[in-house]
Amino acid sequence: MAKGEKNSEKTGKIKWIFFIVVIPFLFAVAVTLLILTVAGINLFDIAEKYGKEIPVVREWVSQEESAEEQLDRYKKMVSDYEQEITSLNQTIEEKERSISKLENQLQELNLVLDQTKEKSINIEEAMTNISQSFVEMDPINAANILEKLEEQTALKLLEKLPNDTRGNILAKMDPEVAARLTELLLQNL
Repeated sequence: MAKGEKNSEKTGKIKWIFFIVVIPFLFAVAVTLLILTVAGINLFDIAEKYGKEIPVVREWVSQEESAEEQLDRYKKMVSDYEQEITSLNQTIEEKERSISKLENQLQELNLVLDQTKEKSINIEEAMTNISQSFVEMDPINAANILEKLEEQTALKLLEKLPNDTRGNILAKMDPEVAARLTELLLQNL
């Protein structure tokens, strides 16, 4: 029974410490907090302020922003985003103007291209008609006419002619001119 008496003495001492020391201490802390809170002193803010300065305790203390700080931060973010949106809208407008200019240039170039194609077709048709005239013409007269034309024009007309007609006309030309035109004909093949 000696063991039972020792256990009851230990639990008795623990109860005595709990009822005499711990409970009154907790009651005193609660009453002090209540009085200071009614007096307008917030001990939690003070503890947080000093707790942030202590290296180990700093990690335990929450570092939450106040509502005003959050509002200011969000307002700044919104302002930054609005500036970015404005800048991007300006960039979009510039790009749209650039696209519009390029589309206009493209239309103008297409128009010039169409006109050039039409002109080229007309020139081709005219060359074909003229070369047909050379087929029906006397080779000596055709040779005299071709010798007096620019080289490129004479070359284009000779390209349109059938081989036998071309040969007859080249035979009636000045040998140097005929040689030069034959050389150009070979380069274009």
